[in-house]
Amino acid sequence: MRSLIFVRAICVVILAIATFIPLGTIFRWVLIAIAAVVFIVAEVIIEIGVRRRVGTIFLWILITVVVGGFIVTSAMNEWETKKGLEELNQQSVVMKEELKVTKEELEVTNEIVDDLRKKVFQDVAEQVMEAPKEVTPIPTSEPSIKMQIKSPQGGSIVPWRPYVRGTVADPDAEVWVIVRPVDTSAYWVQPSATVSNDGTWITQVYLGRAGDIDVGKQFEIMAVGNPSDVFSEADILGGWPAAQWSSQVVEVTRGWK
Repeated sequence: MRSLIFVRAICVVILAIATFIPLGTIFRWVLIAIAAVVFIVAEVIIEIGVRRRVGTIFLWILITVVVGGFIVTSAMNEWETKKGLEELNQQSVVMKEELKVTKEELEVTNEIVDDLRKKVFQDVAEQVMEAPKEVTPIPTSEPSIKMQIKSPQGGSIVPWRPYVRGTVADPDAEVWVIVRPVDTSAYWVQPSATVSNDGTWITQVYLGRAGDIDVGKQFEIMAVGNPSDVFSEADILGGWPAAQWSSQVVEVTRGWK
């Protein structure tokens, strides 16, 4: 009878394991059912007091069933876990492939957009550089510390397409850069700036025409934040646009690059 009491204890442990260890739902209930049946049978044997030999034989049968059920359940749970991991790996591979394709498509799209933008600016550059001279200089807005150009510095020699960098007080602000060839009346809207969360912004501008025809000429650069009027890239304005914030005017000289 002590052996049967030991079997009951084992069944209680198995029930506790099935209850608290995270197994698959189906396998958890299979294990609980097996342990419960064995526990009930052991209780019946103890109550009716069958002969020791029959009880011992039946005891070993019960132990075999419990151990076998536990092994089978564990194996099935491991198989289910392995299958789940394989499915996750397959999904991960598929997602990586989709991201790769999306990235390649995005790169191609960006290249097409850049080529179109370059063509538009080159077409407009001739009109900008040949614009009539400005008879009366148009006054600039009062520079604000909330909008500043950090690079290039005034008096710098820069290439045809330099990067213009700066800061703005509001990361959500709409930032545009305007370029004016000195002595002309053309105020040329450049590609809109990309603004980071820390308020820094950057854009690549066009200073005149490609080649060396405009080398040595001077250009004024101003950045504006949240302009009052709506305009687009490559637009030619009649003056510095009104805006919530305006930067200082930076004058640079076109170099050979």
